[in-house]
Amino acid sequence: MQQSSNITYRLYDYGRRGADGAGRELHIEKGAACADLAPPAPVTPPRGFLAACEYFSVKKRIVKGAAAGFVSGESFLSILILEGTGRIKAGDEEIDVVKGDSVFLAANAGEYVITGACEVLETTAGKRASLQK
Repeated sequence: MQQSSNITYRLYDYGRRGADGAGRELHIEKGAACADLAPPAPVTPPRGFLAACEYFSVKKRIVKGAAAGFVSGESFLSILILEGTGRIKAGDEEIDVVKGDSVFLAANAGEYVITGACEVLETTAGKRASLQK
């Protein structure tokens, strides 16, 4: 994971040459000055989540029969089918899904239901725990 930035510090360049034929400038000191080499603090996601932070959350669900959820206005919901087959209903729309399919539910989609026998990853922007109904 990384944060978007308009700054690039070249630490190594595999011997590449610029348009003038000279080696390109490296930025070792600048890169080292902004590097955070400390190990990240351990984070324990909320129960049932594989990952959760202020930017996104990922939850794995095993569906046997039916599983319902709710998509509020705070975030979209991306559903990735890891295993099995099923059907996703949101509003007036329904779609059959199989392993490898990805379904995007827009923010404010409201209630949705996954039926079938499948494993899915549900990903949202922000903390999904606060979006649970």
